Amino acid sequence: MLIDPYAKALSGDLKWDDALFGYRVGDRSEDLSFNEQDKAPFIPKSVVLDEAFDWENDRRIDRPYHETVIYELHVKGFTQLNEKIPAELRGKYSQPITFRLPQPIFCFLLSIAINSGR
Repeated sequence: MLIDPYAKALSGDLKWDDALFGYRVGDRSEDLSFNEQDKAPFIPKSVVLDEAFDWENDRRIDRPYHETVIYELHVKGFTQLNEKIPAELRGKYSQPITFRLPQPIFCFLLSIAINSGR
């Protein structure tokens, strides 16, 4: 779980718990162990404050939240070494930001049932 470093506000409080450590506290392997506990209940959540964003002609997607699949990725890391993406577009933000995804990326997202975009 990561708090957005650019968040303008947080909701909730940090609650110290062993789940927050990357390793299992008290494990014989010490910091070589891996903690798979859910950290979400103990970390404040980032809040979006800018209500003045101009959505232009965008419209709300009529999809129930429980059917929504959101896929978060880092554009540079996702495209930098992908040979299916034209070399001049790899690691660039220009294409995904404008929602004109290169065909290989679009097909991949569809193949894993991402449905939070248009």
